[in-house]
Amino acid sequence: MTCFVSERYDEAIEHANQSIRLNPKNGTSRRIKAVSLVLKGDLEAGKQAFEGAHEVQAINYRAYAESVKRIFKLEETPKRFLGALRAAGAPID
Repeated sequence: MTCFVSERYDEAIEHANQSIRLNPKNGTSRRIKAVSLVLKGDLEAGKQAFEGAHEVQAINYRAYAESVKRIFKLEETPKRFLGALRAAGAPID
């Protein structure tokens, strides 16, 4: 998550991949990978990563969006995260 916040998307993807290898059902790592891919400009790979996240861990995205807004301290970070997650296919208002 730190790499994502610092906009080091390649590192965020690398860490997410390591986490997914250790725990293939880790939806959080898959979502971080999805948003990082989208923000790097690879929308199709981001969509595929999001689909994988949704398959292993379907969640209530409205509640998830609210929790993301509370977790991040800087206002632009949740906007960036949720915007990329929306672009990857998450049903977020």
